[in-house]
Amino acid sequence: MKYALSLLLALGLLAFLPAQTIERSVIGAAGTSLSSASYEVDFTVGEAVVTTVESGSFVLTQGFQQGDLATTGIDLPLLTVDYRLYPNPTTDRVQLDLESARPVTLHLQWFDARGRQVDLPTREVQVSGASQTLSYDLSSLATGTYMLRLATPDGREGHTFRVVRN
Repeated sequence: MKYALSLLLALGLLAFLPAQTIERSVIGAAGTSLSSASYEVDFTVGEAVVTTVESGSFVLTQGFQQGDLATTGIDLPLLTVDYRLYPNPTTDRVQLDLESARPVTLHLQWFDARGRQVDLPTREVQVSGASQTLSYDLSSLATGTYMLRLATPDGREGHTFRVVRN
């Protein structure tokens, strides 16, 4: 009886003890929550752990900032061309080898060290499959540094070679 009374008293005392509470917290470098009558802004900087796990109708989000999640992608490069320019430096001619697994159009332009277009023919070249070799005669140019720019016709992607004429 003494044992049962002691157990009942212990359980009764436990009912009146306060329980632990876990507040929402962030492991991040900085952040805050701001609000007014018309808006609410929450942000964090450097939050280390943010993830969402879904299983059927169950969704678990981990991390302070869990808004509408959006999937982002990586754009594949438009310019998938293998290229080689030689000899560099040169005295009179350079060769440009181009090869691409898929068809691509390239716009080629020459510029001097100040960025002015040089009096060499501008070419638009279609590269597909087999290797192509283009040759440029630089003997009419003064000694110096020149740039050969390869770009897609819209100018979004490309490569610039630095060519030295001795």
